[in-house]
Amino acid sequence: PTVRRSDEPARVMSAMERDAPMCHVDATLEHAIDSLESRDGWHHCVVVNDAGVVMGLVPFDAGGLSRPLADAMRAGPTTIRPDVLLDEAFDGLRASKVTERVVTDPTGRLLGVLRLPAD
Repeated sequence: PTVRRSDEPARVMSAMERDAPMCHVDATLEHAIDSLESRDGWHHCVVVNDAGVVMGLVPFDAGGLSRPLADAMRAGPTTIRPDVLLDEAFDGLRASKVTERVVTDPTGRLLGVLRLPAD
């Protein structure tokens, strides 16, 4: 976590999870699902290229295990930057009716995933 002064508002970088399940775009869906099965509470694997740039998300229940991830993933997921105010980010997740959002740097490289806290 990033150290911040107590009077500064919290930002996404302070709450994002840096160990999100990640799979290479050239992997198979079977590989992605295997990586998710060992990770409680995760429903998607973040698909990245060689440079670590986010290419898409693949859900746990995508089916067709021998398919390449490029064919099974949802390309171009909505992302968020780490310097966004945390309250605004959570409001955006709730308004979009999603529980998590991929966090990237300006070049699209994966930094982590922001997840809504359990109610």
